[in-house]
Amino acid sequence: VALDYIGKRGSTVGITKEKRIKYVKEILQREMLPHVGVGEYCETKKAYYFGYIIHRLLLCALGRRPEDDRDHYGNKRLDLVGPLLGGIFRMLFRKLQRDVRLRVQKVQLPLCLDFYYILFNGSCHG
Repeated sequence: VALDYIGKRGSTVGITKEKRIKYVKEILQREMLPHVGVGEYCETKKAYYFGYIIHRLLLCALGRRPEDDRDHYGNKRLDLVGPLLGGIFRMLFRKLQRDVRLRVQKVQLPLCLDFYYILFNGSCHG
């Protein structure tokens, strides 16, 4: 009943009830809480997470828990220089490794593809 109600609110005019319900299920799987999961069987995880969110909201509304201020600067994670430089170094070192590997393969490749070289020497590696 709830899925049909949501489906009627969309721009799906003239579509059968079954198709509306199927469409709403697909939208809810993909769009609602995608960080919890977008697979076919993630409804239980999403229900638990949604219950957790409502629980925290009610605790806050009843005054049993202080409000969170996620925009406050003290609650932000800061990216310091060390990890940022480490990430850049790691990325550039991998690029260097890939470039060196490609250059070495380019140098060895023509010898292996030369039919006469393989025929007279018996192998591709000398």
